Amino acid sequence: MILILLSWIVILLFFIPTGIFLKSILKIETNNLSIITFLGMFCQSIFLCICSFFTNIGIEIFITNAILVSFISYYRKKEIKNSLIEFKNFFKINSIFSKINLLITLISCLFVSSKSPFLIDNESCYIQTIRWINEFGFVKDLANLNIVFAQTSPFHVLQAGFNFSFLTNNLNDLNGLILVILCLYFIKVQIDYFEKKYFIKPQLRTESLKDGFYSKNLKPKND
Repeated sequence: MILILLSWIVILLFFIPTGIFLKSILKIETNNLSIITFLGMFCQSIFLCICSFFTNIGIEIFITNAILVSFISYYRKKEIKNSLIEFKNFFKINSIFSKINLLITLISCLFVSSKSPFLIDNESCYIQTIRWINEFGFVKDLANLNIVFAQTSPFHVLQAGFNFSFLTNNLNDLNGLILVILCLYFIKVQIDYFEKKYFIKPQLRTESLKDGFYSKNLKPKND
């Protein structure tokens, strides 16, 4: 579980800067760390898919990717800092219930990710296609060898880029990280919705929260 947590932290170090980079290109006005992380996933998927057409996704691509992300982090360090500060403030003034809920979600995701997978398609196509991408990249006519190898998606490529295959074969756990990020996103959306509907100032959030959710006694503001 500790190794999986460390791998997730490293992955976020890739996703957040590239998400900031894509956000600036698309001119998306947000500091929501969950949205930025998903933008980073999308950006990394495009980059790794392009690389897969020409080479395997191994340690060479990982190092190249790390160098590119380092440059992005340097030139976008102010935006990255602002996003992290906003997330820190959001987590700091959130309720104890929400913090415990997030902690339980994180531990649960780590625990499930550390267990052996039990989905049928895991052994039939998921692991195999990822291994092919790690070893050879996209292989022309691979489906003629076995039809299940044609079931490759950008998510498989993304997983191949961040499963640390050059170190171990046991870190195909990107879906667990996505679940944690989604939980953060839903909690943030719920809080933002009630703040907008009831016109609650962020500094008064803790006074209005009850058991992690806003009280039903709050009256909506007049439109």
